[in-house]
Amino acid sequence: MKTTTLLASFFTAALVSARPGRQRAEYPWTPALAGYYEKVALHIQEAKSSGQTPGSCDLAGAAPPIAPAPLPTPDGLVLAHVAVGRGVQNYTCTSNAADVKPVAAGALAHLYNASCMAASYPDLLSLMPDLALQYPLENPGIPDDSSSDGGYTTTSNNLLSVYASGDPSDGALSGHHFFDAKTPVFELNSSPTGPSTHLGVVRGKANRNSTAPASSCPGVGWQGNGAVAWLYLDATPESQTTDVKFDGVNPGVAAGAEEGWKHIYRVNTAGGMPPKTCAEAGLDVGGGVISVQYAANYWYYKGAPGSS
Repeated sequence: MKTTTLLASFFTAALVSARPGRQRAEYPWTPALAGYYEKVALHIQEAKSSGQTPGSCDLAGAAPPIAPAPLPTPDGLVLAHVAVGRGVQNYTCTSNAADVKPVAAGALAHLYNASCMAASYPDLLSLMPDLALQYPLENPGIPDDSSSDGGYTTTSNNLLSVYASGDPSDGALSGHHFFDAKTPVFELNSSPTGPSTHLGVVRGKANRNSTAPASSCPGVGWQGNGAVAWLYLDATPESQTTDVKFDGVNPGVAAGAEEGWKHIYRVNTAGGMPPKTCAEAGLDVGGGVISVQYAANYWYYKGAPGSS
């Protein structure tokens, strides 16, 4: 019974932590949620049969899923952190004309620690973005209605302020994802437990991409324009790291022994694609910004000890 209770608590906490905002007592039924708990039930049954407690957080054997168009493998690197991202992809339109297409203008997201799930239950981790996308972002300027058109809205405001003022009440919060001009930034210093779990700041540069699988969740309520691409990013020299490691992550590598940040993978994407033309976004004649809700799993790698 103790093992079953521990597992149930672990999986429920993981599900709740993958969505920002206040916790809710009830969650609407969705096929994705049903599939998640079906897998949870199987893991609980396996644990009851074996008498084992939930697995460790050792990332040594974990690896991101293979993309439809395979991305470079992380050979010789050390997986240091895995997070579920939940936020918006932003696009700009110069007008609302039918011949004008939305142009990518960065992203904003909360990042939630999923390292233990990546280590022990990768099948559940792969479902987390689909699930996270179905629960509302409780922030102004972002739709809180799962029946909205594709889960996107229009705004002229800088949505970074929405995330900067968010209440980091969830213990699984790792940080935030945003853009500095055209540079993707992953700030991993926001854990509410303090500097003891702050990991630094990763600044990325595009390297490779792969179209998301055709079966990916297209948007909020499983309605939308599709899932954004899977990505392989290089970490730039401006990235900042710390000697911090979460308990149980890569116990075979001493804290501070890894080299700096090297690469980031964005995989298991859900939603985030804009309408095909700016005419479909409900903008005024002068255009504006489209914010499309999305979720994804992010895998962060450092260099192996002595690799530089």
